[in-house]
Formats: sequence, structure tokens, C-alpha cells
Amino acid sequence: MRLCDRETVEKREQAAMALGVEEPELMRRASEALANAVDELLGGASGRRVVVFCGRGKNGGDGYGAAQFLRMRGASVTAVDVGGGDTAPLCHLMREQFEASGGDVRAFYDIDDAMLRDADAIVDAIFGIGFHGELSGRALDAAKMINDAPAKVISADLPSGTECDSALAATGAVRADLTVAFGCAKPAHFVQPAKSHSGRIIVADIGISGEIEAKFCPNTRLIDEHFVAERLKPRKRDSHKGDYGKLLIVGGSMGYTGAPCLATDGALRSGVGIAFLAAPECVYPIVATAAAREAVCLPMPSTDRGYSKKALEPLIERSKSCDALLLGPGLGRGEESDRVALELIRRAECPLILDADGINAVSENIDILRERSAPVVVTPHDVEFQRLGGTLDRGRIAGAAALAERLGAVVVLKGNSTVAADPDGRVAVNSTGNPGMATGGSGDVLAGVIASLAAQGMEPFDAAAVGVWLHGRAGDIAADGLGEHGMLPSDLAGRLPYAMRPFGSRD
Repeated sequence: MRLCDRETVEKREQAAMALGVEEPELMRRASEALANAVDELLGGASGRRVVVFCGRGKNGGDGYGAAQFLRMRGASVTAVDVGGGDTAPLCHLMREQFEASGGDVRAFYDIDDAMLRDADAIVDAIFGIGFHGELSGRALDAAKMINDAPAKVISADLPSGTECDSALAATGAVRADLTVAFGCAKPAHFVQPAKSHSGRIIVADIGISGEIEAKFCPNTRLIDEHFVAERLKPRKRDSHKGDYGKLLIVGGSMGYTGAPCLATDGALRSGVGIAFLAAPECVYPIVATAAAREAVCLPMPSTDRGYSKKALEPLIERSKSCDALLLGPGLGRGEESDRVALELIRRAECPLILDADGINAVSENIDILRERSAPVVVTPHDVEFQRLGGTLDRGRIAGAAALAERLGAVVVLKGNSTVAADPDGRVAVNSTGNPGMATGGSGDVLAGVIASLAAQGMEPFDAAAVGVWLHGRAGDIAADGLGEHGMLPSDLAGRLPYAMRPFGSRD
């Protein structure tokens, strides 16, 4: 599923109008879709009380149009004029038609709490894709009234106070139970913080042709089962371990022995042919005992805390025979371990997945990432993202895309609705996962999954996008069986085979 920004939405609508679909007809279709959603949510509109908050722009016109459809279906509908001033021509037209048919339109300050307490549903049609900044005045007051009311809330296209492209949410933005997206889904529906305001999403067809959709196709998409199925193919019947890649995992230090083991579990459970787990000699007995028996564990020269500079050449030599390198889980920080990390980044010729302390080690030397000829994937959480020079001022999509371009690397910005971006402008937003995954070690499993897919030959951006979806899906499977409170990262690794199983069947 593609996620359309404001510019793409406007280009699609303009193209439809150029082919003879008049703008009032597009609004009528959107209004009817909104009314249909209210009707379905209420189990029938007849006899129900509905309050529709309408702004002064096109979104308000959608609200007045929906009010008319609901009234025709027997609902008792009150439209509330939140704009309170000059309205856009189409909004004015839809309001006039509603009033001419006997519809009730109230000025914002003429409504009372009792009207909202008695409502079965509230429709939020104050702002749409044009909103930017903060709510104020009547709009802020209206959003508070909507959020405080007990009725179900249905938003037209976007919850008022959320920004289409950035997915930022203004203070006091409407929190919807259901959002009806007109024509296409938007980034705000699936990216935080706006995602938390959107509720369930229905994408309503308003008659934009497939030809127009294909012509104006955004670079941002939602990672879903179809995306994964196109990239994760069944194994050949005559295959052997060499067909599925060799992965070198470099991590571990005193006090941080679990991270490389979790990364190894994630890599093995997502199908890599051979996983080599390198660990400093000071923690090697712990790591070798805790790591999966299927991994090949390699002791490396160490200080009393972590990697020694003497480990560099053996690691470089091993990386030459590998198809991908995962650097960072539990690596720790120190002069010698940082030196090992930086030299590995410079000299290793295979695709590199950089996580945790690997990111921290490079944060003051990020130019070396652009010097590499082989691909790089970095997997930061928000704090690490900022250490790399990223900013979230314009939202997670814009931030990830900008950092990917700056680094010349695939960026996986972890969190609820993880975003993957590459230097070519492609962006993918994850659709799986749950709060039970918010625990130390989950990111190590994810790094292992992405590195495993890269070692198996998947293109780095695809490996990142497929990896975050599988990781989240494994988390959802774990939550279904265990609940969200007691899940462990090892539970995610253990359920990766179940997440991958639907994509392993043969015709």
C-alpha cells in the first residue's frame, strides 16, 4: 500500500478533474464514504443522533455532505460551524444544500455539552490534509469537546490537528476511533505520533482511476504481507547452506553478553546459512555457552573489557569470506573497541549492518560511511538517530529520509511504526509490532534478522523493510500467546519461523 503525501493527493485529484470528474463529484463521493462509515459503525443511522463538526475548507464540505447523507438515512444530525467565517466555495455549497433540505447548522458557541453527551457519533471534519502547526481558538476548543465526549469519533480523512506528511500531532489534536481516508492512505495514518490519533483506518474509494494512481505514485509505502511476499521466496528443493549466505556478527563485551547472542538467534531463525559469532576472549565462555548451538563461535583477542586492537586483522580476514557483517550488539565502548569498529567499517567489503555501539562508535566519524563502496544499513533508536545528526523536527519520515541521504546508507529508525529509508528516496513504514516489544534486546534480534536477509542476498533496503515487518509480526504472534507485559526478546526470535512460514510454501 502506498502512502500519499499532500502533493500526490492534489495531483491525483487534479488529474481526475482533467479527465472530466468534477470537483463537487469528488466531494460527494468522499461525503458518501464518510456517511457509510458512520452508518456501519452505528449499525444503522436511522434514529441515531450525530453531531458533525465542520471547518471552513474542503474537509468541512465533506462533513456537510456526510451530514446530508446521514439525514437522508433517518439520522438526527446537527452540523456545527467551527470555521465561523468565510468558507471555501465547495464547503459553502455543501452547507447550503444541507440547510436547504432542512438540515440543522449551529454556530460553534451555540452548542452545549448535553448535545454531545446524547450523541451516538461525532464526525470530525474540521481540518484535512492542509493542516499545519498548532490548533488554536475555536478549533482547539472543538477538538477538546470532541475528545471529552463519550460518543464514537469518526474523522474525515485525517484527525483534525494531525499533519498529513510529517505525521506530527498538535497539542489537543482529535483522537478518533475511526478515520476514513479519502482515496488513499496517508503517512499520518501509520506513523507516530499521528498514528495514535487515527484509530482504525478505512481507505475509501472515491473514483480515482488506477491509471492516475500509477502515474502519481509516492515513494513512501506501507510494509505489508504483499510487500514481504514479493521479496521472501520459498527455498529451492536442491539447495544447501551455502545458498543462504554467511554472516559475521561482531559484538559482546564485559557486562553485555546477551546482545550478540540475541542477534545471532534472530539471524539463525530468519534463515541465514551460517552465522559466525565473534566475541572477545574476556567474555567468550559466556557468549559461546549462551549462543545457539547452530552458530560458529570465534574467540577474539581482548582487553579486560572488550575487543583488543589485535582482533582487527582476524575479523577483517573472516569478513572476506562472509556475505554480510553485523557490527555493534553489546560491543561496548573503549578506545580499542572503537578503533576496531571504525577500521572494520572502513575496510570490510561486504554489506554492513551497524547497530547499537557500532552506531555510537561511528557517531563522531560518520563521514567514513560515505567512503564505503559496499552498502550500509544503520538501525538507530531515537537517541542514536540524533547522535548520527538526525532530527525529528519535521517527523519521522522526513528525518529518516534526510539522514539516509546524508549518510549514503539505509536508515532504520526504530520505534512504534519503524521507518526505513534509503539514499534514493524510498521510504517504507512498518505495519506490525506492539508495545510488548519495548524491552532491551528486541533491537538486537531485529539487527540479526536484517543482517541475515542481507547475507542471503536481499537488497539492503528490502532486507531492512522485510526484516522490520517479520520482527514485528513475530512480536505480534508472541503477544497473542503471552500477552504484552511479559514478552522477552528471546520470544521474538523463537517466533520468527512462524512469521516466515506463510512465505515458505510452494505452488
